[in-house]
Amino acid sequence: MKMLFKDAISSRCPYFATSLIMKKLSSSTIKHSRLGRFEVYFQNQPEFHILKREIFGQACYYFESNTTQPKILDVGAHIGLSCLYFKKLYPGARITCLEPIASSFQLLERNILENRLDDVVCHQLALAPTAGRLTLHIDPTTAHWYSSTSILPGAWNSQQKTQPIQVTAATLARLIDQPIDLLKLDVEGAEQTILENGQAILPQIKQLLVEFHPGANQSLTSLVNLLKKRVK
Repeated sequence: MKMLFKDAISSRCPYFATSLIMKKLSSSTIKHSRLGRFEVYFQNQPEFHILKREIFGQACYYFESNTTQPKILDVGAHIGLSCLYFKKLYPGARITCLEPIASSFQLLERNILENRLDDVVCHQLALAPTAGRLTLHIDPTTAHWYSSTSILPGAWNSQQKTQPIQVTAATLARLIDQPIDLLKLDVEGAEQTILENGQAILPQIKQLLVEFHPGANQSLTSLVNLLKKRVK
């Protein structure tokens, strides 16, 4: 397995269906921008520009594949910028996106539909050590800064105002039943516990991209040692 860790300290690194999706969101809160060949819809403009710079400008999710149709599991897909980047990199990629927050999930679906992307499946789910209901902590303000949603109160750095919500969660074992080319994991402080509880699945993953968030509940050294033990 090839591993790449992104440090969260140094970076914040038929259209009838579309109309139905966006009826759930107030049109006054939705913004729009062109990103290369893609049309992107979002709520939080500063957040969008930070993520755009990280993902497209700095290519923080770049990876090399020996196939033109890599199978990708995009966990923490947010509004879909990572999915768009993977489709730019590999137009034939087959991508499964997970995003638990309802409004982000609606924008994710719209960004997939508006750009007419094939072979992308979206699930409104979180990833967790056990399946079922999971408490996440989200930004309660009108800024809609949902990319920092975490299992931890106050976000991964304990410095943000948050409120708890309940979402549905799945496990790695449920989602990966055959080899995949890439697991992209952006789960804001839950990376180590998810991978610890999914150790049996790790040999099925060829490459792993993790946004790592240091904290009392996990360390980069422990996570790297875990992966080294499980993957030969």
